[in-house]
Amino acid sequence: FRARLRIDSAMRLLSLQSFAALALLLLFPIAAASADDGNVDWMMYNGNYLADRFSPLTQITPQNAGSMHAVCTFQFGEVGTMQSGPVIHNGVLFVTSQKSTYALDAKTCRVKWKNAYATSGPPSGITNRGVAIANGKVYRGTPDAHLLAMDEETGKTLWDVLVRDSSDGSSTSAAPIVWKNLVFMGLAGSEQGVKGQMYALDANDGHKVWTFDTIPTGKQTGADTWKNPDSTLTGGGGTWSSFTLDPNTGTLYIPVANPAPDFYPDYRPGANLFTSSIVALDALTGKLRWWYQAIPHDYHDWDVAAAPVVFKAPNGRTLVSFSPKDGNLYTVDNATHKLVYKVPDTTVTCRSPSKACTIVRTPAARSGTVPPTASATSCSSSTRSIGAARSSSGQIRCATFAAICSSAAATASANRTKRIAAG
Repeated sequence: FRARLRIDSAMRLLSLQSFAALALLLLFPIAAASADDGNVDWMMYNGNYLADRFSPLTQITPQNAGSMHAVCTFQFGEVGTMQSGPVIHNGVLFVTSQKSTYALDAKTCRVKWKNAYATSGPPSGITNRGVAIANGKVYRGTPDAHLLAMDEETGKTLWDVLVRDSSDGSSTSAAPIVWKNLVFMGLAGSEQGVKGQMYALDANDGHKVWTFDTIPTGKQTGADTWKNPDSTLTGGGGTWSSFTLDPNTGTLYIPVANPAPDFYPDYRPGANLFTSSIVALDALTGKLRWWYQAIPHDYHDWDVAAAPVVFKAPNGRTLVSFSPKDGNLYTVDNATHKLVYKVPDTTVTCRSPSKACTIVRTPAARSGTVPPTASATSCSSSTRSIGAARSSSGQIRCATFAAICSSAAATASANRTKRIAAG
């Protein structure tokens, strides 16, 4: 597939494609980025801590955008997807593949340095979202759940610390952020059945300062939302894009992914906190401040993937906006933690050979209870969907993932056997 990302900093438009081809497009020749020539650095995945991706640059306009053209192309020479968010500092473009980190001259695409990481544990993550730059260091995660610090000028690895044993499916694919000498990184791997965690690590040597469990157990807040305590061992709750931070309040916002197993909800009854939620922590201590769960008992993989945006409303209220995969934009009041509005931003339908069925969220999903299992007659061999559930009126409501099912009951039984065998 192709992913296209526009980076306004340094007046560049970046076209990112799979199989690691990176094309850098310039409107016209530009000198090295500096405050004097009007260019602005882009030091982290979302541009700034509030994740609003705002740029004050004005050189690209509707009137001249059509005259942009490619001036250089860098080919990675690696096979894999390209999901890195480019970062720019002092005229140097930093971008990543699964294992490698590149520093490129942003005007010519000439390689300044390359750091090729060799995994020491089983690699679980197949992608990487990019780096953060602070205090002359470049920070990134790895497919075997390490955190690296590299010298910004030379690319030399300054330290390499193990965040979590990757044999359980963990990786650190998110783009970190750095604040007050702390590097913030979370575990990815919900589909592999990891038990999610968020970390703050010391920016000087990588030692862990605090850890927060996104799958609570015991007496932790939210543990009672897992009615089958055994399901927390492989409960998911990873975080894999990047993070948001409000420097004025010292609040770290985490987008938490889906529970696991994704499509077998009867193994994990309950709302399954803190999955498919945004979670607000004290950035210095890791203590829980508040949360908002958009999808209780998520069984469609409609998790919160992207970092939320923190902004001021015209009335002065601080609001937090985020968009899960359920096709809605949610905005929550940062002070009351209550939903301000929820706006659909897409219309999704699934079609079988015989009829169309609108994607809906059932009342059972809202309350955190388990939806009724579809009968064999409700999902025929000609219908390419499983996980269908009946409403009280008997109407079939289709899930969003596709698979051929000759019998929904037989499929559910097979999934149960696979999940149990996988632990």
